[in-house]
Amino acid sequence: MWLALSAMRLPPILSQLLQGIQVPADLSERLYLDQARDFSYIMRAISMVGITTLGLLFLDFWHNPGAPTRCLMIALILATYAIIIAEGRAWLQKPDPSWRDAKLYFRRVNVALFGLGILWGGGWSRC
Repeated sequence: MWLALSAMRLPPILSQLLQGIQVPADLSERLYLDQARDFSYIMRAISMVGITTLGLLFLDFWHNPGAPTRCLMIALILATYAIIIAEGRAWLQKPDPSWRDAKLYFRRVNVALFGLGILWGGGWSRC
């Protein structure tokens, strides 16, 4: 309640900052496109680190019991990383992307990242 009362006493410029700044539509579209480009580069780098980690895990646990299940999990995780890299490459090679394409790209990669989190987090407990 104290925060609500003190917010009412703020100067108009500060209350506008707390509520958010309205971004023009064309600037918002350019921001989506720039964010999607940067996100694709970052996700490619993270995917390469993940693939390297998978290779090291594969070599380290090759002769331990449960190898077939572990190999299946590694293959699923590797496929998910490949999907993320392929989506990023497709986004970067798109000739004239729009902000709707950027939103779709973000949605697809977020679904892949969700699956990746499930595979990394829950799949190894059974191996």
